[in-house]
Amino acid sequence: MTRTQEIFDRAKAMGASAIALTVDSAMGTNRHRSWRLGVNERHEGGVDFFSWETYAAYTNMTDLPVILKGAQTVEDVREAAAHKVPAVILSNVSFLSLFCPCFVALPYLHFLTCDNSGFGRPFYFANQYSADGVTRAADLLKYEIAHDAANIGL
Repeated sequence: MTRTQEIFDRAKAMGASAIALTVDSAMGTNRHRSWRLGVNERHEGGVDFFSWETYAAYTNMTDLPVILKGAQTVEDVREAAAHKVPAVILSNVSFLSLFCPCFVALPYLHFLTCDNSGFGRPFYFANQYSADGVTRAADLLKYEIAHDAANIGL
């Protein structure tokens, strides 16, 4: 039994009348402290991106209706209707997970000709930990760029 199946069974046992599947935030939010502590890792049963095959698999795991939360356009709702989704909740919270006050936003400041944006500063400090520190800083930057790109649909 997968973790997702366990969650669905638990929700049904607790009296849930439906499962709401969030589809507007492909990667979830980026919590830096929990990521550093290793508690923000993807668990078994998670998916990298939403597809209609994923939706079909989820509907086969439970007899509760699986509704979509996070449709953003009329086209999204039409496609959901074509796939016989019983309900759709309109929202657009994925932009909240794109807010990053961290050093990922610094390239944008740099390219907007802001002086002293400090793009190299995280790598400067990471250099104190030699090659391992610089590698870790580069991995963080790569992770956050990929994470944010997935949330905007790239």
